[in-house]
Amino acid sequence: MENNERLITACIKDENDNLTAKSCFFNTIDELTKEIDDHINELKLQNTEIYIDDYNEIFSEDEKKILADKGYHLDTL
Repeated sequence: MENNERLITACIKDENDNLTAKSCFFNTIDELTKEIDDHINELKLQNTEIYIDDYNEIFSEDEKKILADKGYHLDTL
């Protein structure tokens, strides 16, 4: 099986406009969203917005659509 592991840093903004960064290694979008969701739950953050900078264009168009549908922002804060 081919390893397509990628690395991103997500910026997570909570309801008080506090920022948290989470670096994630992932192969699939499901792995990425689970890791970020687990991080949010671990920190007990509420009403979050998630920003991922795709300046390296590591996401396919299908992946971008999935992330957008989940409420992720593929841009910078």
